Amino acid sequence: MEVLKLILYALVILNSTSIGFLISQKYQKRVDELKDFKSAFTIFKTKIRFTYAPLKEIFEDISKSIQSRTKTVFQAVCLYMENENATESWNKAIEEATMEINQEDKEALKTLGKLLGKTDVEGQINEIDLSLTFLETQIKKAEQEKEKNAKLYKTLGTITGIGIVIILL
Repeated sequence: MEVLKLILYALVILNSTSIGFLISQKYQKRVDELKDFKSAFTIFKTKIRFTYAPLKEIFEDISKSIQSRTKTVFQAVCLYMENENATESWNKAIEEATMEINQEDKEALKTLGKLLGKTDVEGQINEIDLSLTFLETQIKKAEQEKEKNAKLYKTLGTITGIGIVIILL
């Protein structure tokens, strides 16, 4: 009987620690997703500058070259561009994205859509550069939050599990 209790106590601690680790992972995922967008914007900038391909084709190429969840945003933009302009498609895809990015990140990403498809190549490149600047700021903020909160939730999960076990004793 004592062995069964010990096993149950260990499971409680293990489960609460796992929950803490899962919560802390969302902070890492946010940083990763923002960095993926940064990489995608760099690809976007290069393709606009050197290929002169239509926006829809560029978005399709980006969605094929990215392996993370951000690829779904670019796929959605391509889909929406069937019926809407590039700006509306981009903003709609960002809003509907199911990722770990927060509303402030979404607003920074939406800056790209303001002049998307409405200016010449240099105007588009300038818009991408502006978006990259905003994105870099968001990445720094996300990394600071990750450093602060990820360790907190990992520790909190473990301490909660130990606390539950102490109460059960």
